[in-house]
Amino acid sequence: MDHHTQIIANYLGPIEVYFDAATRAFYYLNKRGRWTRYSRKTLEWHFRSLLEQTSIENKLIYSTVNGFLSEVCVNHDVEFAGSLPGRQPGLIIHEDGRRTLVTEGPILPKPEKGDCSTILNILEGTLGTKQAKIFMAALRESVRSFRSGDWQQSQAIILAGPINSNKSLIIRTIYVPMLGGRAVNAYPYFIGSTEFNGEFLRAEVLVVDDDVYRSEATSRARLGAHIKKVTMGSFGAQVHPKGKEPLNITPNWRVIMALNDDPECLQLLPLLERSNADKYLLLKTNDYPLPLPADTPEEKTLLRAKLRKEYSAFAHFLLHEFEPPKDVVGGRTGVRPFLNPSLLGELRQFGPEAAVISILEPVWKTLSLSVGQEEPFATEEKEAKRYRWTGTAAELIRQVKLRDSDAGRALESLNKNGNQLGIYLKNLSHKFPDDICLTSRAGGVNRFEISLPLSEAFQ
Repeated sequence: MDHHTQIIANYLGPIEVYFDAATRAFYYLNKRGRWTRYSRKTLEWHFRSLLEQTSIENKLIYSTVNGFLSEVCVNHDVEFAGSLPGRQPGLIIHEDGRRTLVTEGPILPKPEKGDCSTILNILEGTLGTKQAKIFMAALRESVRSFRSGDWQQSQAIILAGPINSNKSLIIRTIYVPMLGGRAVNAYPYFIGSTEFNGEFLRAEVLVVDDDVYRSEATSRARLGAHIKKVTMGSFGAQVHPKGKEPLNITPNWRVIMALNDDPECLQLLPLLERSNADKYLLLKTNDYPLPLPADTPEEKTLLRAKLRKEYSAFAHFLLHEFEPPKDVVGGRTGVRPFLNPSLLGELRQFGPEAAVISILEPVWKTLSLSVGQEEPFATEEKEAKRYRWTGTAAELIRQVKLRDSDAGRALESLNKNGNQLGIYLKNLSHKFPDDICLTSRAGGVNRFEISLPLSEAFQ
């Protein structure tokens, strides 16, 4: 402790002040326990006014304050100061010596033993016993992570079910409050509609709920890629506030989605394939009547108040009473991945990849010869009674259209932006490598080998 800092401490007691070199701002922990941002001029005035009320000689006040703040700039500097998702306020010293000052964090419910029957009733009734335990196991891991300040990988939770099946209620009045109460709509950034995500700095929960979803393969692919990066990526991420330089931070985010379970809405989900299925908890919600009426604004207010009273008891239940089944616990996230079989079946039956197959299979055998050529378009595998074709997505559309105009137009309708069909075929190659495989990539264009009819693995 330098001379000026010692004088300040002698007269004013322990004081915590840090300097953010990037913004040239000082952060001071006030008497209310909050980190407040100040300019140097304002902080000088504050400390002078405090010292003037002590017995220190007036002639020493200016030099003491000026020396103290200069010492803060040199030895109490931090690389980043601000809100950091999933971290409690205070100084973080990283392994490489960098320092981060977290100025605000999530306000987690204080665990206290009590009654949380309303929350449990809603979760078990809406999700069913097994899925409710999966949901609570994932929530428990997140609560533990936020309380300890330790970063942890997690799956994205997807709630899919009928309209008015409590999806948004669970997110807004149970999931988000249990993780600190700070949430943001992440969908525009996730699909590339905006490059700015500065609001992510002040939210632990990134929500995708009741938005105007986009079903193009590129949007779904971007959605899946961002979710993977946020939940399973390496320790660290970048946020880009509008009008400012991007920031590299170490957040602890969680992702939760809600959508209806009709075929059209399910096609808006990230592409679930072998390489990323372990990154999701896909849960089906039921149309379950709430334990309290919630039709009018007044009734909804009463229900929210009832749930708020149970947050502390629910936190205690998760941390000290709840024992998830052994087949639920495990893996790097603490919870095994789960994809609801019913929803997964609907995805395979009605998704755009399935639409590609449904278009091709009826016309496949008629494509045995190329128009005007002796070479066969699709080579017959006589023993397996299958036909094999090799080419690019664009070639597939063109050649199918020559033989069956309706089928060709149907493929074209799936090929939005000129590259969707290729993405769908690539996704199918991950799911069913015995039927569709990516054979080569030349000049940025993928070539595929397709065998139809599909093997029983697809059915």
